[in-house]
Parts: sequence; C-alpha cells; structure tokens
Amino acid sequence: MTARIVDENGDGVISDDEAAARYEEDFTAMDFDRDGMLSDDEYMAVRIAARAREVFYGPYNQQVQERKRHRFQTLDADADGKVSQSEFMIGSRERFQGSDLDKDGKVTAWEFRSLPRL
Repeated sequence: MTARIVDENGDGVISDDEAAARYEEDFTAMDFDRDGMLSDDEYMAVRIAARAREVFYGPYNQQVQERKRHRFQTLDADADGKVSQSEFMIGSRERFQGSDLDKDGKVTAWEFRSLPRL
C-alpha cells in the first residue's frame, strides 16, 4: 500500500476509513478464485507486481519474498494455510494502528514511511 493511493481525499493523511477501504479492495483483488480465502499463491502473486519483479531481483527479491511469506503467516491467525477476509482485515488494522505513531487515528506520510514494511 502506498500513502498517496490510499489518501482518497488528498488531505495528506490516511484515515482509518481510507485504510480499511483500501485493505478491503486489496483482499478482493488478491482473491482470484473468489472463495473468500487467500492462498499463499494468491497472496504472493499480487503482492509483487510484474514491474517489481523486473526491477528487484537476486538477493533483494529473495528478501522481499521472505518478508511477504512471513506476513502471510502472520495474517494466517489459525494456521490453516489460508487467510480469510476477517484474518486479513484484523491483521491489516493492527498494521495500520502500528503505523499511527501519535495514536490520532490517522497515518501521515512520515508515519507511514517510518516503519519497516513487512
């Protein structure tokens, strides 16, 4: 998720509502078979775009893939090998709240970029 894309109203911050709407859209985009669950393959396929694969290769790409696998495992709260929409939204909310450093319910571009991406 990039800050500019999520900031729907252009006020320079990402609100809780904007983040929730974007994460919901992300889940829908990744759920290729529309079964309400993300498989590892679905998650990994969408989380790295074709352009990124061209640019990031070798050891860096391997690190990106490992972080994404770790993130998938973190989202899979019941460890069944799939991520439900509920698991995805709960994990995404936690990630958003972790980025909200001053706990005002909004994430600025500075807050967004200050934390490591998983």
